[in-house]
Amino acid sequence: MSEPESENYWTVVTKFLRDEAAKNALAPSSLFVLVEWCSVLLQVIAFKAELWPVWGQKVVQPYAQLLERCCGAGLRETRIHTALVVTRRGVRAIAKNADIKDTAVSEMITSLTTKSSTSSAGNACLLGVIAGVCDRLSSTRALLQEHSSAYYTFYTREIVGSRTIVPSHIANGLHDFFCCSVVTQDTVEQELIPAIEKALLRAPEVVLNDLLTPLVGSLPTTVDLSKVLKDRLLKSLLANIKSTNPAIRDGAVRGFRAIATRSSDEQVVPAIADELLKNLKEMKAADQRTLVAQLLNSLAPSAATIQRILPGIVALASKEANEIALSAELDTMTTHLVFVIQHDIALDSNVPKAVVTGLGDKKPSVRRVWAAQCGELAWQLSADELSKPSAAQFFDTVIEKMIPSWEEVLSNPVTAAQNGLVTVANVLSAIHTTKLQHISSTKIAACLKKANISSSVLGSEAKPSFLTNHRVYTKLTVGDDLLWAIRALGAASLEFSSQNLPASFGTSWAQAVISMITSTSVPHLVRQEANKMLQQTWKAQPSQVSAYIADGMWLWLQSLHLEEKDSPATSGKTDNERLHLVLNAMCAAVPDGAADAQLSNGASLEMKEHLRKLLVRLVVLCRQPLLSRVRWIDLCLQCGLDPRTVVMEDSQAFMDEVTKRALVSRP
Repeated sequence: MSEPESENYWTVVTKFLRDEAAKNALAPSSLFVLVEWCSVLLQVIAFKAELWPVWGQKVVQPYAQLLERCCGAGLRETRIHTALVVTRRGVRAIAKNADIKDTAVSEMITSLTTKSSTSSAGNACLLGVIAGVCDRLSSTRALLQEHSSAYYTFYTREIVGSRTIVPSHIANGLHDFFCCSVVTQDTVEQELIPAIEKALLRAPEVVLNDLLTPLVGSLPTTVDLSKVLKDRLLKSLLANIKSTNPAIRDGAVRGFRAIATRSSDEQVVPAIADELLKNLKEMKAADQRTLVAQLLNSLAPSAATIQRILPGIVALASKEANEIALSAELDTMTTHLVFVIQHDIALDSNVPKAVVTGLGDKKPSVRRVWAAQCGELAWQLSADELSKPSAAQFFDTVIEKMIPSWEEVLSNPVTAAQNGLVTVANVLSAIHTTKLQHISSTKIAACLKKANISSSVLGSEAKPSFLTNHRVYTKLTVGDDLLWAIRALGAASLEFSSQNLPASFGTSWAQAVISMITSTSVPHLVRQEANKMLQQTWKAQPSQVSAYIADGMWLWLQSLHLEEKDSPATSGKTDNERLHLVLNAMCAAVPDGAADAQLSNGASLEMKEHLRKLLVRLVVLCRQPLLSRVRWIDLCLQCGLDPRTVVMEDSQAFMDEVTKRALVSRP
């Protein structure tokens, strides 16, 4: 190509890029393609260094605009990652050219960081890529160090100093710069913190929505923010906790949590804890106390902090009248108690005393919160940790104090479901076989034996268990209450082989699990726990669980068909539209695709047989008039089994199932 033709080509291309970047509406796919074009042009310029002085900046300027819009266009994360990789490729080609790298890199940084008449915050995306590339190349690292002050000036002026909320992709645009080697403890304290302090006073809604979290998350792990938090930011963050704007309050909590993860100075963190406890005691509004308790919970437990936090938090919790604030305060207590038991640290005697007082409160709802946190403590500890003396020291008196509430639930489970006390029984049911057996305590063993928990959980034909009573579990609405009900159901499955198991318990257990998975009133995260529990119990006892779930679903459909008013199916108000979720959860216990290969070895032949029997049980149940959004063949393939093989290996069992269910399944 001749020189005039080449110049005409570059004139047309750069004008096209400039015009496209100026358009307000571009399809995300078009933005991605234009970013690729810009990268290619930079690579061409790097190949012919003489092109940079004339055309370099004419490519870089629209490139910065197009990359920012591409990152914020709502593309998939993988697409955005690819756009950044492509951009790094183009910048790296320039930075590796020994003839132009010093001039080109300096001009790119200078032009993108220079103050303009309009906001140039969007340049952060390309500036971050340039910083990352330069830091990874030893030949340009010194150049990045030389221009680091321009980066800090740009960040404090365009992003921290913004008068409007900054989009997340721009707020995190300089991630590669802040995590590079030129950022140190001193530069953070001297260049960034003063600007953040001023912005928290001037426009907290901008800084806290959300600039702090990506900034702190990008900083090198060598940067410790303990002193920064205590001396310069804590007062402002606590002041914003009192804001009437919920976005500011939530942002203050997020920002504090982010900084707390980078605060590990054991001489400073206890002082921060003292200040938080002081504010927690003085705050009048319950929602503010809840947030401050969450701040306390974000401080990393240590031998120094627990001596301040544990006595202080339990003293405040003992006087707390609001249940939400109480739950947040006790969550903090649990976090630090886990650390105490894990490291077998001597426990302040006031802590168990306060817990015992809470478990004996006159209000059932208050007892529920204390019991749930005691259960959560046991749930988070391993068998080895529970065997330590500090665990026995704590749980000795705690379990004994929970027994009266347990007995109250057994005497009237429906009332207990209404006032929340049933959660205490679910906590004990969940931990007595899975956790408490690891604690070396004759006192706890005697309490559990006296309470006869296993027999009470299973119930009898004359008096069904509170755990599988639909008048009880369908009344639960709070996430924590539902979670403990699911854990208790999982623990109860360990009794399936018990000789005392009532004939109807398995089916009732299955219907309770079905309700937890299909009910629209159950939060998504809790439903995930129910799915996980079902998968684990099926893996442990596939034969029993398969039979119980299949029978439970048939009974569910029968109740709907007969319009029984007093049944789990009608109480849950979910009809049969979501029953496929139960089958999907069970089949998800087996890896898809590669399952057949994994089940072909001798060690897994038994599991393969259980899978086949399960699928035979489901062949009629998966008919469209009965269940929607599920096909039997798809379930077979999901489990890695050939549908024809499933039928042919035991055709008699297949026909027996069809014959047995024919009348029930007839539409």
